Amino acid sequence: MEETIKQPTQWTVRPAQEWSVLCRAFIAKSVLGLPTTRSLIDRLKSDESLARICGWSHASKVPHESTFSRVFGQLARLNVAERIH
Repeated sequence: MEETIKQPTQWTVRPAQEWSVLCRAFIAKSVLGLPTTRSLIDRLKSDESLARICGWSHASKVPHESTFSRVFGQLARLNVAERIH
C-alpha cells in the first residue's frame, strides 16, 4: 500500500508515517462497510485490534474527526482505494 500512495508534498497535516495509517483506516472503512467517518472513529476507539491493524499503538491515539475528513477527502480525490484494489 505504501508504494501505491505518496504523501502529497504540499500537505503538512500529519507526519509522513501517519499518512499510511490514515490510508489503512480509509480502506478499513470501506471493507467494513461503515457508512460514516464518525462510525469508523467510534469503531477504532472501541476496537483496540482494529486500531492496531491500522497502525495506531492504542485506540486512544486515533486522531480527531477533522483530520480524517481532510485526509479522506484527499484520498478520495486521488482514487487511492481503486489504485490499491
